Amino acid sequence: MVYLLILILAGCGYWVWRSKRRSRRRHVKNSIPPLVDERGSSYRSGAPRPVSTLDLAPAQSTYSRTTRIKPTHPIDPSVPITAQTFDIAYRDAYDDDSIRRIEIKAFSDFNGHIYIEAWCHLRRGDRSFRTDRIGEMIAVQTGEIIDNPTRYARQLKTQLFDPGKDYASVMSKAKAGLSALIWIARADHELADAEMDLFVEFIGERISLHRKTASANDWNPLVARRQIENSRPIFNEAAGAISAVKRAGTEYELIEKYAQRLSSMDAAATKRAQKLGFMKSGGES
Repeated sequence: MVYLLILILAGCGYWVWRSKRRSRRRHVKNSIPPLVDERGSSYRSGAPRPVSTLDLAPAQSTYSRTTRIKPTHPIDPSVPITAQTFDIAYRDAYDDDSIRRIEIKAFSDFNGHIYIEAWCHLRRGDRSFRTDRIGEMIAVQTGEIIDNPTRYARQLKTQLFDPGKDYASVMSKAKAGLSALIWIARADHELADAEMDLFVEFIGERISLHRKTASANDWNPLVARRQIENSRPIFNEAAGAISAVKRAGTEYELIEKYAQRLSSMDAAATKRAQKLGFMKSGGES
């Protein structure tokens, strides 16, 4: 009899807990502000959405933010706003709604769903977000409203993370020069945007050397930028790479030209270029 009474009380307590949880979910759901499209129509998650070109170049977006979803949780000020920074209205597997700011790092596919792997400001750590559970998505840097997060994620994955079929061959040709140039540029430890642009330009010129006929090279400069950003060659690696390049050849001349351009950006880089033998102490070679 005592056990039966305990079971009845436990059942009643569970029913009360579930009722309060449902009520809280409805409150959270209703607290998420609707977005307003360019036609003045408001819509929530699950409602018909306006059709967007989903142009991956944010500057060419035809959308502008009219009502923003703004996270109420603290934003880490040390994390810069980039093209991979988004505000999202997300519903998790337990039907709990939240508005978050995320920094996209990668994408993954599992059981027919695409997931965004990102740093989450709310949880202060890495999290995975299933794209079909994202109700609203806004690019923080541009204000672009993403109308179909799943399709956008697949396109962004291709744009940012697909290296291209010729990527390995292209980077192999540019490896020696990049090793030296990156070591020179890292005289101040950091790589500036202008230096990153210079590296991509160098890769383009390097793969054009000795080309008898015009041919397309399928390689992604954005993937190359991330590889360069994570590259930290030491002096022995840079010197070894240069020693394998014929000094009187066109490849060496090309590397030397870009070493001089780096030197013009930073005095510390000049010393490193001289150490590799590209420039004499009195000026350019």
